[in-house]
Amino acid sequence: MIAGFSGGILSFYISSRGVDAQELRQSEKVVKAQEFILLNEQGDAAGVFGFDKNGDPEITLFDERGHVFWSTELRMRTLSR
Repeated sequence: MIAGFSGGILSFYISSRGVDAQELRQSEKVVKAQEFILLNEQGDAAGVFGFDKNGDPEITLFDERGHVFWSTELRMRTLSR
């Protein structure tokens, strides 16, 4: 018992590293993903932030029946001069 107590005290003073919580590095504040899905209370998709089938960025919102009611789908257009 004395050896355990002595070892505990010695390890406290000898240890070079504390056990305090570490601060977050800047890179840990960034979330990276190819797609984010917004779920409603029932667990159904209410929106998606991701990429369309061509790899272009897109945001899509769904109604309560799962139908698209708003989207930022990019469309390539050539403006005539």
